[in-house]
Amino acid sequence: MDRFSFSRSIRYALLPAAMMVSGCGSSSAPTAETPEVSTDAADEVETTPLDVMEETSAGESSGPNLETPSGFKLPEGDLPEAPATKSGPSKGEFNLPDDLDVGTSSKPPEVSGDMSIDLVASSKDVSVDYAAWEKVRQTAAQSGKVTVLDVWSLACGPCLKEFPNLVAMQKRFGDKVVAIGANVDFDGRKSRPPESYEPKVTEFLSSVEAEFDNFIVQTPSDEVFEAIGIGSIPAVLVFGADGQLAKQFSDVGETAGFTYEADIVPLVEKLLN
Repeated sequence: MDRFSFSRSIRYALLPAAMMVSGCGSSSAPTAETPEVSTDAADEVETTPLDVMEETSAGESSGPNLETPSGFKLPEGDLPEAPATKSGPSKGEFNLPDDLDVGTSSKPPEVSGDMSIDLVASSKDVSVDYAAWEKVRQTAAQSGKVTVLDVWSLACGPCLKEFPNLVAMQKRFGDKVVAIGANVDFDGRKSRPPESYEPKVTEFLSSVEAEFDNFIVQTPSDEVFEAIGIGSIPAVLVFGADGQLAKQFSDVGETAGFTYEADIVPLVEKLLN
């Protein structure tokens, strides 16, 4: 064997050992077997979970849009906040049900059995009756006490101005004096019967706390004026305890411009004495 062939043989013999020392190439030493990973598992490992997305103090995502395994991309910017959960009522409080209809209707609730609701205008002591004029006048004359009968209308400004003084007078004298209100808005038209005036009449009477006998006269107003002997209202009739008409006040003649303070109250005091 010549020197060249010998050197080449030695070099080839030492080559595998040198490769093992330097780490290059393949090693013949046994190594741990790497497990195979399925395509589906690899996708799950590489996908970024939703719950690890970082948010800045302003609530915005600091990274790119996330993509779920199904391919759905989350929108950029703020994520919608979860709706706040309702807590139960605390001690001493009561939460109305969400489906409760709280309306503004004044219609009273329906009741059953022996239960009932007494509705009279907006004040429990204000009521209105219906009667012909002669019946109203007879009621005033037969009270057995000094009685003041006020004839008024919703369309009469002076009537509405003085009527609260009738209330004040009755409260001043108490049971010694009987106060009666007689509304004469009904003018005889069939399209506007006496009952049609009741809502406004009771509203006014309640507003002034007229807690005494009140009537809506069923006789047409022109016939009432003729029976009293006046051409217009306001008009007030004062009866003594004996049932006789002591004096009649109207807005014409010597009693024009009368008031409770200046004219009617002094007469009532005189009759009481």
